[in-house]
Amino acid sequence: MSGPVAVRVGPVSWRSRPRTYAVGAAVWLLALAAGLGVLGSGSTPLTAAEVWGALTGSESASVVFLVRELRLPRALTGVVVGASLAVAGSLFQALTRNSLGSPDIIGLTSGAATGAVVGIVVVGSFGWGTAVAATAGCLATVLVTWALVPRGAGG
Repeated sequence: MSGPVAVRVGPVSWRSRPRTYAVGAAVWLLALAAGLGVLGSGSTPLTAAEVWGALTGSESASVVFLVRELRLPRALTGVVVGASLAVAGSLFQALTRNSLGSPDIIGLTSGAATGAVVGIVVVGSFGWGTAVAATAGCLATVLVTWALVPRGAGG
C-alpha cells in the first residue's frame, strides 16, 4: 500500500493512510466473526444456520430468546467495551506522548481504587455511587499529578 493520501474539501484538508483503514476493517471483521462465534457457543451450542435463523426471526421461539435476549447483548457489550478500552488507551498514549503509557504508570488506577474504597467505607455508597467516587479519585489524582509535574517537563 502507498503512503499518506492528502484529501482537500474546500478549506478543510487532512491526510489519511489507506493502511489504517485496511487494518481497522480487518479488526472489525475479526470482532464480528468472534461475536458470531460467541452467539453459537455456550451450554446449548447452536449451528451457524440456527444463529442466523434466530437473528432473522425464522427459528423457534426458544432459540430466538437464547440468541437475541441472552447471548447477543453480552456479545455486543463485549465488543463495545473492548473498543472503548482501545480508544481510551490510544487517547492516553497520545496525550502523554508515550507509546508505553498506561494509567497505572502515573497512579490513576490507584487513585480510582482509593476513591472507590473511600466511597464504600466512608460514605457507604454502592453501584453508581462507587463509580462516581472512583471517578472523583481518579480526577483528584490527575490534578495532583499535574500540579507536581514541573513546567516545561516532558517536551
